[in-house]
Amino acid sequence: MPPAAALRIGPPLAARIRQSYPEVMLSLRDGVSSLIQEWLIAGRIDLGVTYNATPVDGLEIVPPLRERAVLVGPPADSLAGEHEPIRLREIAGPPLIMPSLPHNNRRVLEEAAARHEVRLVIRAEVDSVALTKVLVRDGQGYTILSHASVEDEASRGELSRRVIDSPPVFADLSLVATKAALGEPLKRHVALELRRLLTELCESGAWPGATLTKPERVTVAQVNHST
Repeated sequence: MPPAAALRIGPPLAARIRQSYPEVMLSLRDGVSSLIQEWLIAGRIDLGVTYNATPVDGLEIVPPLRERAVLVGPPADSLAGEHEPIRLREIAGPPLIMPSLPHNNRRVLEEAAARHEVRLVIRAEVDSVALTKVLVRDGQGYTILSHASVEDEASRGELSRRVIDSPPVFADLSLVATKAALGEPLKRHVALELRRLLTELCESGAWPGATLTKPERVTVAQVNHST
């Protein structure tokens, strides 16, 4: 799971699996979304939760949540601290601190910028979300994150954030699993619990800024058919 998502998902998921299968050891780890997909493809893990998953043959993708991406700046910042949404074109000038490619969130942002002929100024590439937030807090640049990723810091006044609009940029949080894993009862049960948990967190408001998406599975064959 991505680090920010793991803090919300990990504890309640572990409690549910312990209640259902007290004899089973659940192995949890966090990492950036592109790395999680690599682990899935290599067979190192069976289930993953990732942002902006890329369709890959052999993987099932179920996108439960959609979050609005936000521009994140230092506390009380004149650009990121405004209440009104910020247009994508307004992000062309400020220095950005972003993860390196092929990080999924960086890829989605670059694609959105290219479609609207917006040239981003990437000042630094940092793959750690925690380190990125420290650099932003210290005034070394801005970053683009999901709404919930900075909920705690924004509520404490440590960072400011502003929703991106015209066009909006989304962070889709998906459950990704190998087809082989979904064929095994125990692993399928964990996948279902993950799905239920994400749905409950969204419907209860415990996942700020998130909305539920359609529950259909997305596979490479389906994507190719639609295009």
